[in-house]
Amino acid sequence: MSWLANRIAPQRFRRRHYSGREKYRADYLIVAKALTDTLEFTTHLDVGCGQGLLMEPLRDRHAKDVRGIEYSTDAEPFLPASLKDRVTFGSFVDLAHPGQFDLVSCVEVVEHIAAERADDAVRFLARAATKWLYFAAAIPKQPGVGHINCQPTSYWLRKFDAAGWQLDLDRTGAFIDRIATVDRCYWLPQNALILRPAGARA
Repeated sequence: MSWLANRIAPQRFRRRHYSGREKYRADYLIVAKALTDTLEFTTHLDVGCGQGLLMEPLRDRHAKDVRGIEYSTDAEPFLPASLKDRVTFGSFVDLAHPGQFDLVSCVEVVEHIAAERADDAVRFLARAATKWLYFAAAIPKQPGVGHINCQPTSYWLRKFDAAGWQLDLDRTGAFIDRIATVDRCYWLPQNALILRPAGARA
């Protein structure tokens, strides 16, 4: 791979990183319930789904039709058997036809993608979602593995605005209130955004 390709490629997690994320499963039960309590949706795509921490409770506890995209195949051994045929491996920014989903989530993913691909990432999410986006990204100085593009929230909101999506303040506030009890993933309420298509009825 060329120097430029190395620079713009998503920073890949390894098996040890996925193993370390198993301790977050209880927090994602809270997130899944908060999403179903805050938003109306049937179909869901989790972009950067890892080992399915969000997908599994949405499917098993809340009867949602879930799909996922994950960059690193090192996540595969940690996926529940029920999700293995629902996850596509590869770089989501290079997928031309993501499909259409009521809700698309992208949680603490885009900070692993170089700034040169940030607009591509946002456009992909905007194309894939029809009703809602649940988005979160690491802010400057937030610790983490492979963070190469940590930005303030305003940076991402400008990009989503250009892609035709806007922040839903009321639903963002309600969602954050519902996930305030997470135990380990402090960054989830800190960075959470709920967005909807510009002009859509609140």
